Amino acid sequence: MKGDLHHHESLVQAIKQVDVVISTLGHGQLADQGKLIAAIKEAGNVKRFFPSEFGNDVDRVHAVEPAKTVFAEKAKFRRVIEAEGIPYTFVSSNFFAGYFLPSLAHPGATAPPRDKVVILGDGNPKVVFTKEDDIATFTIKAVDDPRLNEGFTNRFQLNFRRL
Repeated sequence: MKGDLHHHESLVQAIKQVDVVISTLGHGQLADQGKLIAAIKEAGNVKRFFPSEFGNDVDRVHAVEPAKTVFAEKAKFRRVIEAEGIPYTFVSSNFFAGYFLPSLAHPGATAPPRDKVVILGDGNPKVVFTKEDDIATFTIKAVDDPRLNEGFTNRFQLNFRRL
């Protein structure tokens, strides 16, 4: 069965057929994650929800725009998930190596900047980049991890590969 994010009943019916929901909505659709939360709540059978978190821990990072707005949106949904009592796991995997490294952290650039690089802050904070394949692998492994028992809400930080 397929569920449509913009058709509540089909989404609820699809979610009723699974134990775990892993959201991979991009930052342009983060507001739509509320539709997932409502459907999960109505379905009542989800043992674990992995919201579209994959990135920095939004409760512990101090960002500047445009990331600040995106992080605020993610933090808002964290509070909603916690308030709804949905079993969840927040996956904080830091920066995606394949997205940020080729352009020296200038999202949208097709090549590294050649004339000027913008360094935010004093340039001294440490940063962790994670290979996207590893994020997917460890998220799937977390689904069946016995340490993530039903009803136990948590978050985990992926720091398994430093580039």
